[in-house]
Amino acid sequence: MAFRKVSGGSGRFACALALAALGSFHFHAAAGEEQDKAAVFDRAYVLMASRRYADAVKTLQAYNGARNDLAAYLQAYSLYKSGAAAAAEQLLVKLERQWPTSRYGAKSRMLRAAICLDRKDFAGAEALFRAQAEHLLSLERRRTIANMYLRIADFAMRLPAAADPAGTQPDYDKALRLFNFLTAMDLPQDLREYVYYRRVMAASAAQRFHEVANYAQAYMSLFDPFYRSDVLGEMPGQAERAQAGPNVARVRLAAVEASLRSSNALSRPGVREDFGGLPQPSTVVLLDNLIARLRTGAIADFQNGEGLKQALFLKPFAYGLKPTAGSMETGDGFGIARARRAVAAATEFMRAYPSDAKCLDLLRQVPRVLLAAGLTDDAIEAYRALVAGEGVDMADEPADADGLTPRERLLQLQAEAVFSSGRVFFDIGRFRDAAEIWRRYLTAYPNGAQWVDAQRSVYAALKALGAKALSEQRFDECRTEWGRVVAERPIDGETPWLAVAIAHTYAREADVLIEKAGGAQTPQATALYNKALDEFSKIAQRYPGHVKSYAHFYRAEIYRRKLNQLENAVREYRLANVPEARAALDELTSVELEVTSPRAFRSNEAAFVRLRLRNVPKLTVRTYNVNLADFFHKYHTTLNVRRLDLDLVSPDRVWEYAPPDYAEYRDYDVELPVEVDGPGAFAVRFEAEEYEATTLVLKSDIELVAACSSDEALVLVKDALKEAPVQGADVIFYAGDKKEHTLKLVTGKDGTAKGRWTERPTGEPYIFASFKNNVAVSGAVLSSIAATGLRPKGYIYTSRPVYLPGETVHVRGVIRAVKDGNYAIPEGGHYTIAVVSSDGKRIAEKTVELGRFGSFNAEFPLPEPCGLGRYSITVSRDSETYSGAFTVDLVQPSKVYVEISPSVPAALAGDTVDVKLKAAYYTGLPLVSRAVSLYLPDGRRMSLATDDKGEASYTVDTTPYYGVKEMAFRADVPGEDAFA
Repeated sequence: MAFRKVSGGSGRFACALALAALGSFHFHAAAGEEQDKAAVFDRAYVLMASRRYADAVKTLQAYNGARNDLAAYLQAYSLYKSGAAAAAEQLLVKLERQWPTSRYGAKSRMLRAAICLDRKDFAGAEALFRAQAEHLLSLERRRTIANMYLRIADFAMRLPAAADPAGTQPDYDKALRLFNFLTAMDLPQDLREYVYYRRVMAASAAQRFHEVANYAQAYMSLFDPFYRSDVLGEMPGQAERAQAGPNVARVRLAAVEASLRSSNALSRPGVREDFGGLPQPSTVVLLDNLIARLRTGAIADFQNGEGLKQALFLKPFAYGLKPTAGSMETGDGFGIARARRAVAAATEFMRAYPSDAKCLDLLRQVPRVLLAAGLTDDAIEAYRALVAGEGVDMADEPADADGLTPRERLLQLQAEAVFSSGRVFFDIGRFRDAAEIWRRYLTAYPNGAQWVDAQRSVYAALKALGAKALSEQRFDECRTEWGRVVAERPIDGETPWLAVAIAHTYAREADVLIEKAGGAQTPQATALYNKALDEFSKIAQRYPGHVKSYAHFYRAEIYRRKLNQLENAVREYRLANVPEARAALDELTSVELEVTSPRAFRSNEAAFVRLRLRNVPKLTVRTYNVNLADFFHKYHTTLNVRRLDLDLVSPDRVWEYAPPDYAEYRDYDVELPVEVDGPGAFAVRFEAEEYEATTLVLKSDIELVAACSSDEALVLVKDALKEAPVQGADVIFYAGDKKEHTLKLVTGKDGTAKGRWTERPTGEPYIFASFKNNVAVSGAVLSSIAATGLRPKGYIYTSRPVYLPGETVHVRGVIRAVKDGNYAIPEGGHYTIAVVSSDGKRIAEKTVELGRFGSFNAEFPLPEPCGLGRYSITVSRDSETYSGAFTVDLVQPSKVYVEISPSVPAALAGDTVDVKLKAAYYTGLPLVSRAVSLYLPDGRRMSLATDDKGEASYTVDTTPYYGVKEMAFRADVPGEDAFA
């Protein structure tokens, strides 16, 4: 102790301690003393510091004010220092009796103990020290210290003033450190409960939701007698007879909210219930038990039932309802059972508190939950009830942070509900209802937030109505709906193209009439085509630029394809400045000359060839008798009869041919008879100015059947007219370039011949048989010879079709040039390879050299990140350009799949077909109680729900699909990448 060596005022150590004490006294006195009495204590402190204790006593005796206890203590201290210990002790005893709660009582006892030590009264000193120790260790003392820490923690958590939002921010770390320190102190039960409660609230305010869960469990294990049965799922015990802490409801609510915000931080496996096949999280258990005990009074409520209100409000979110603000969400999808429970919980809150502003958040979310679960009809009813204001009664005050009263917010929400209900009707194919609802929105809410979207949606519904009518061949109704859009939105960017679509409907209606008439052109169809022409003409006059060009192009197509007025088509094509028109014009104005020999003819048949002509008014036809055996001996094939030097040979016949009813630009497909004498091979050449085409006509009565192996060959030659074998037919097999690969045989009486190869053949054999000018060929194909020549070709490809960003693309290519009318390997040369991304940017370029086989390979690294989509590869040199492509995508395999199984593969109109859907994970587990969508052939979407096996079914009446040859169904799982 500091007073251990004090006696008679001697000792520097005691003096220094006294002066330090005087400074402390001065601080406490001067801080709160009245102005008129402060001078007394100032003089006393100066005298005591100068060791003029007697003068200090006199000065203090004159004091009479609010701080008499301080004056008495200072007098006793001055008396003690001046040697009057007995008088000092008497004065100290009087101080402790007269002011028992004085803050100087402890100092008085310590000074008395020093006096006892000076006079060797150790028993008295021990008693005084023990009394002081008991005071320091008392519950009241600990309560005082704890309250001081609590005030500091509350100050650390204080939010900045609204007028100064950038002011001092809360220090939740400091507050939590103080609360954790207090939990280690031995505090009274009520104060201990309050400390644990405040720690939960501090973690909740700091949004440390996992800490909230831990702190809440610590609180409930100490102060919640129902914790073990309600949260841990244990059987009720004796502990439930204890009284719950006053803040149990608040702590449980904080734990529930933390659980929701942190993806079920309190959820425990094993706490389960019949929940539509899903495990029930402990948040639901916690809330249900809390609500029940609040209603019975087993757990005390707060603020006149605010706890029960909050519990009922949180219950829908425990089932997965997502609020409009904040981050309270569970993140998983809705099954039907879960959605119905969430809606039931929301309805329970709204019935209990119809005027509470929180009902607005629930009203907004209920239809969305029902839609997510595929309960479309229930969602429509929920929107209707919201618009009607059923079940809620919002007040005109107080206003929220945006200055809106609850009633004003309800009006906003009702406007949103009207707009959203229109979207629901649109999604299920009820376009007329959707349009009416959106028109009602435009009338009722001229200042609504979605007014512009509603206006656009009205026209989207009208366009969808027209599209549906068009698909059902109700052309007048389609034109009516689309015409309303064109009339009401004349300056909209899509209006010109919708006018184009209306004009197309006339041509489409004409096509349907012709199809019903068996392909015959009817006067009604012609009138409709002319009506389409008139509409396109109006469009060309009304809309400039691109729309005008396409209007001319569509007029040209009708003239060409439907009315066969080719000159008008060419005129319109020339007015259309679009690529399609230029390509069609090039085709119509170009010369086409193509001839094919369909088959070999018998001697009793009239031979003919097939001609395809355009812009060829007259042809010169020449026929030549060809010794096909010599040609075959030379070239080992009958292909490419252009090798025949027909210019050096006089034709057997020459005649002119003119297409019947010739007209410029018209396509002619004719079968032209060719006069040839007897059996044999004949080359037929067709010439028109600088164009020519040649084909080979065979007239023969024999045919052959051959079989070859690597060792021997067998052939059968027979007369096709007499159905008899041919004896003495010469047969030649060519299976390579060497002499050893040639096999010559003569058929016997049975028409067969058999021989062995001198050397194993290296390729497929060509077989030629001849008998008295009759020939038969195997291994060769008679092909047409067109007027157009060969062009260089290139095949560009990648090692795989899809790449990820950052991977290396391996490009390969093979290029062939044209030489002497045949494909050949290019003679060296360099080509430039360029890779262009989906957005048109060139990301790589390099030069490669062809190998000796006319091929190349290259590689390009893709940047990371890079745009997704289709990338093009171009390989070019001079006028040559070849292209390839690959795709860059983020491949994310789906977790689930869906299958469609109709009950029958085919049905008659009027039958019913059961369409079954099956949805499952790729692991094999079924998707239980999940929404699936079935899209009917007419575009309607049916929302179904899977059963315990992951299956759902829908019965389709095929009556509306009369005339449809094939019914196509589609299905998907909302929220998943699963389609069928």
